Amino acid sequence: MATVTSTEFQQNVGKYNDLAMREPVVITKQNREALVLLSVEDYKRLKQPETLPENLEGDKMTDEDKKRVREFMETHRRTMDKLAL
Repeated sequence: MATVTSTEFQQNVGKYNDLAMREPVVITKQNREALVLLSVEDYKRLKQPETLPENLEGDKMTDEDKKRVREFMETHRRTMDKLAL
């Protein structure tokens, strides 16, 4: 994730807009993180609730369901690890 000052961002908006299409850009103000610039695709993905398939019985899950479970687990691994303590 790239980090840039607000002054640098203002002077090079196009450059950081392009970069934000590939990765989030943190914009700092007075040496503090203030904003994050990210693509609409990333924003929509973050806003969409993660859901697991209704049927979690391994032998009845489709390959797509198994993939969704793996992606869900990877996305939320840190939170799950903290809750397991």
